Amino acid sequence: MNRTFLYQLFFLWSMLLAGVEVGAQDGDSYYVQEYEEKVYFSPKYLFKHSTIRLRPVGRVLEWQSKFHPNSPNSLGFQFRYKSISFGVGIPIPKSAAKTEKFGTTKSIDINLKVAQPRTIFELYLKNYKGMVDLNSPNYPMDEQFDKIYYQRPDLNFFYIKGNFIYVLQSKKYSYRAAFTFLERQKQSAGAPLLIGNVSFVRLKADSAIIATPIREAYPQSAGLTQLDVLDSGVGAGYGYTYVYDQFFASAALFLGIDYQNNRYLIDKDLKKKNQVNAVPLLDLRASLGYHSDKYFAGIVATSDYNLIRFEEIKGRFNYFVVALRIGIRFAAPKGLEKLEEKSPFKL
Repeated sequence: MNRTFLYQLFFLWSMLLAGVEVGAQDGDSYYVQEYEEKVYFSPKYLFKHSTIRLRPVGRVLEWQSKFHPNSPNSLGFQFRYKSISFGVGIPIPKSAAKTEKFGTTKSIDINLKVAQPRTIFELYLKNYKGMVDLNSPNYPMDEQFDKIYYQRPDLNFFYIKGNFIYVLQSKKYSYRAAFTFLERQKQSAGAPLLIGNVSFVRLKADSAIIATPIREAYPQSAGLTQLDVLDSGVGAGYGYTYVYDQFFASAALFLGIDYQNNRYLIDKDLKKKNQVNAVPLLDLRASLGYHSDKYFAGIVATSDYNLIRFEEIKGRFNYFVVALRIGIRFAAPKGLEKLEEKSPFKL
């Protein structure tokens, strides 16, 4: 087993043990209001923007590729009562003008979150077939794409990532209140956070991914047709929620280091490179809204950066999601209480 991975595991485990002691010292529910006996119902609108950038080291931004899926936003709702929880989202079709300009993307976009007061597990799965280079109008010494975008209907992007987040003082600071509205932060407070993650990225096309007008800037990887990145990392951060009456503003920032295992195809020649990169782990979340015992509304933004480095390319994949949410809590009908008592997911 890789020594760096063992160091990461030891670091995370040590911090978790420390967190148990810190959390146990603060048992003041004065800060956080729980609603375990209430039904939670929340319509929401999701705006999603993902990009993967490939840039040659030492070159200006005009030489980069900035691939983006023309995937739809969605409108849906979330329902929760104790062990019964589900959500539904309906994609909002793109206009004909945007489809002509940016092409068509077949997409699968799944976000799963299991949030307990102290531990949060997040799973992101994205699969896009058909992408567009948003930087193509800026290609140097090129006129072909000055007025149109470089579309790649054959370009496939697959991404899966799991995050494990640990709140060291969950009785004082509620991550669930700030970003899922399952609880309510009653008083301003903050707490240290720990994060561990594992992710896998694959970018693959039938022919060279880099557009012809900018290939001269990629002497070693102009013929790149596939890139796989297996990544694991650990980090620490801090979350804080400011409360004024029933309004709040919250932010959480994570910083750390990632270990990457790269594999890629250049002109059908398989290459592998295993190396420890001092690549920053960076996650940022922020929220703003209104929260009472019965009603809530707000906006939640999540931004995640995954840096990539191989050959002469320095790149990154990042996704940015904004959720607009309103919701209500109410007492559970007797029929729902009986159904929940028979739920196979009940602990």
